[in-house]
Amino acid sequence: MDQIETPRLRLTQLTEDNLDDFHAIWSSPEATRWSSRGCLKTIEESKEQMKGLLVSNNPHGLNYAVFLRPTSTAPNPTTRMIGIVGVFRLTPIVELGYTFHPSFWGKGYATESVGAFVSRFWELRPTIRTMTARTDTENYESRRVLGKCGFKEVGQEEGIVLPALGEGRREAVVFETGFPGSRDLFDRKKEVMARLTPLAIFSALSFLIPWTQAIQLTASLEYGTFQGSYSPEYNISYYRKIPYAAPPVGENRFRAPQPPIPITNGIYNSDQSFDMCPQRTVNGSEDCLYLGLYSRPWTPSQPLRPVVVVYYGGAFIQGSASFTIPPSAYPVLNVSESNNIIFVYPNYRVNTFGFLPGREIAASKTSDLNPGLLDQQAALIWTHKYIKQFGGDPKNVSIWGQSAGGGSVVAQVIANGGKTHPPLFTKALASSPFWPKAYKYNEPEAQALYDTMAKLTGCEGKNSLACLKAVDVQTLRDASLIVSGSHQYNTSSNTWAPVIDGKFLTQSLTDATRKGEVNIDFGFSMYNSHEGENFIPPGLKSTANSGTPPFNSSIASFDVWLGGFLPRFSKHGIQRVKTLYPEVGSTETISSYNTTYERAQLIYRDVVLACPAYWTAGAAHKKSYVGEYTISPAKHASDTIYWNQVNAIQKSDPLIYEGYAGAFASFFQTGDPNAHKLTNASQPGVPEYRATGKEFVVAEGGFQNAKIRALRERCEFWRGAGKDVPF
Repeated sequence: MDQIETPRLRLTQLTEDNLDDFHAIWSSPEATRWSSRGCLKTIEESKEQMKGLLVSNNPHGLNYAVFLRPTSTAPNPTTRMIGIVGVFRLTPIVELGYTFHPSFWGKGYATESVGAFVSRFWELRPTIRTMTARTDTENYESRRVLGKCGFKEVGQEEGIVLPALGEGRREAVVFETGFPGSRDLFDRKKEVMARLTPLAIFSALSFLIPWTQAIQLTASLEYGTFQGSYSPEYNISYYRKIPYAAPPVGENRFRAPQPPIPITNGIYNSDQSFDMCPQRTVNGSEDCLYLGLYSRPWTPSQPLRPVVVVYYGGAFIQGSASFTIPPSAYPVLNVSESNNIIFVYPNYRVNTFGFLPGREIAASKTSDLNPGLLDQQAALIWTHKYIKQFGGDPKNVSIWGQSAGGGSVVAQVIANGGKTHPPLFTKALASSPFWPKAYKYNEPEAQALYDTMAKLTGCEGKNSLACLKAVDVQTLRDASLIVSGSHQYNTSSNTWAPVIDGKFLTQSLTDATRKGEVNIDFGFSMYNSHEGENFIPPGLKSTANSGTPPFNSSIASFDVWLGGFLPRFSKHGIQRVKTLYPEVGSTETISSYNTTYERAQLIYRDVVLACPAYWTAGAAHKKSYVGEYTISPAKHASDTIYWNQVNAIQKSDPLIYEGYAGAFASFFQTGDPNAHKLTNASQPGVPEYRATGKEFVVAEGGFQNAKIRALRERCEFWRGAGKDVPF
């Protein structure tokens, strides 16, 4: 008996012994939703239908029962048949059909079995040149399966009746694939459509149809009903624009987000972009508190899925969550079908609109410190309340971000003294978390920001806050941009950042992580070897003065920079820093350095990026993972090429893509970056830090595990000096 094996499946020719399992599938309303025969009610009906598929009764057919094979992760799978794939006859057309029990949907089994069957079919029937498949126009998941298996859409036919969907006739999409090397299918579209009459199409394989339910593309929430969209090219359903809070305008400027305004004019079309919050020179609108989300198609009969809320970067001065198709992080979703994740992308206020500190803000009943962080938490509360409507599991939520997005993750992890209630997430991935100086809201450095904004906008005086709330957006934006650049190469990279407000952020990062007062069970953080280079004066690598203010590669110039970067440090403290970061030194992955530029970038990297990453992951209650990206140039954001947007390197360097993005996806799905490991045994996984003391190294040509020694020593020094940085 012919048998086909794949990594996870075994296909054997269908026999009478499979009747009970055959009936279990064909008596399921979900499995037969797209069948022109409809649901079979008795085992006798199933037996009669099955007769035509058996080789003893139909020697020209080729139909296989699909079973699970034992694997390392599932050594004892069910012995029951999980699906069927095959063709009923060879003339007048060869038409593919398949169906699976609903318990095994969403795991990639259809794609795996169809691909294997088609390959075997060409081996067994080398004289046949074309195979056809057709499915309802709304059967999006089946269309995706066929596309992934090499089928091309060649047209549509009208005339089928699906009992589960009513008596009206529906349209079907017709697909074809050809024997390897045959001429292009699209050139034969007219020929195909002339040949595939409705009678031929719907009698040839009426016994067996591609499976899936109609995906959920409408979500009814308390304040409105939202219409989503579907991309067959990327097999995602998505909602690009959903308001999660009211526009923060007028008296609500500098205030925590307020409930969204009810949608009263019908169904809200969410397939549209939304504006960024005010930033840069003329960009953005205060009506900006929207979010978008996407996932693989979901139906209410399927299990709820893990959720990832993603915060964008931009130094807390700029950024946007609005996405196009394919969206950000799609490579993480697409790296494996083992992980089914919903990604949520919320906007949040930045620069002065999101992070204006000062005593005046704290004293106002209609204002709040850190409203940008409160926007982020509001999006998490929205997720906790509504994500079930989109197929998400509110009890399985991760947060993720890169740069200031990673810094936002840090803030949410330490928020509310680590006792956010109800818990809004349990896992956090901080990619190169940007955590610049975090002052108390009323410290001189923070109060100076408020006073400067009041002066630049003409709002100085007793009623300065009322004036700042009333002044036009452009005036605030212009002043904010001036402030953003005022500390570029001295006490911070930019200026806008979270402050310790006593309510949302009650303590410093160093204190919160030292005491384990965090909101996560599972932590994963990444940093890049040379990412400090993005933030230090470029003149530090030149023998002659360059830049504004001017710097050069001399020790004296380095000392000027270091003193400006750490203005609270005593001479003894500065000397301790220089001892920890000597003129000639090394790190876990940099065997040797001997330049002022590299010395300065390491200090900056550790203070603002690497140590916050190390502390945040290490404080997780259950498991912690730390990683370092070393592939040249390994600067800030260098690693995003593997996981942020679809690009060629994900095909040209599949090892790093699958090992790196795959670890992220597995972490989001399970809390363990190794649970769904995609690389083979020759490549190490991600070590659990507390158990091993090691970090995950993403290197040119593969992965490594390295003992964390230098970073640990330096980060412990910075933790002890936390009040003088401050963190």
